[in-house]
Amino acid sequence: MFEIKLDYIIAKYNKISENPDDSSEDDISHKIIDKFLIYLGYDEDNFHYEGITNSKKFYDILIDCPNNNKLIVEVKRINHVFTDKDKAQLSGYINDKKAEWGILTNGNEYLLMNNLISGINSSDSCCLKYELIKNYTTSSNMNDMILKYFSYKYIFEKKASRYFAEFQGFKVKSLSNSSKSSIKQYQSANYNFLSTLLILLIMLSR
Repeated sequence: MFEIKLDYIIAKYNKISENPDDSSEDDISHKIIDKFLIYLGYDEDNFHYEGITNSKKFYDILIDCPNNNKLIVEVKRINHVFTDKDKAQLSGYINDKKAEWGILTNGNEYLLMNNLISGINSSDSCCLKYELIKNYTTSSNMNDMILKYFSYKYIFEKKASRYFAEFQGFKVKSLSNSSKSSIKQYQSANYNFLSTLLILLIMLSR
């Protein structure tokens, strides 16, 4: 299979988004999400579609990874606005499959969720957000930096994404009374710090 580039995935998304009402969740899954996951280093041979959980619910994609690790992906239609119900739905799938990580996506927005953050609700378990087509919720540099923490390498091999899950737990429990602007500035500074620190730790471990 040819090497997938991010520009190729963006072009696929742009084409589908021209007529969003004509695209089902299956279309988005197979034309965009599969390619995006492969780009992030996940093995296509380990993708399982529309399986059933212990509570008789159907997940969209489950990826089996080495060492009994799993990633659950829940796909919504293009332009779908995520709700707390969507996050609770994915959280339930993650729990049922005894996994830690999941991704909620509409093809453009990707929320990385961690189910092992203690003491918080499923609606707060999103620790990172990436946008395929950049909007204005984060800076372009921040958006680009975040992408690698969705990858197989950073979630399951280096386990670096866990630091952002820990930070999310701290943010929810300790900064709940702060203003949104203060939290955003604090979050940006910490994301940059964590990214730099993790790069140094990875270099030292070689």
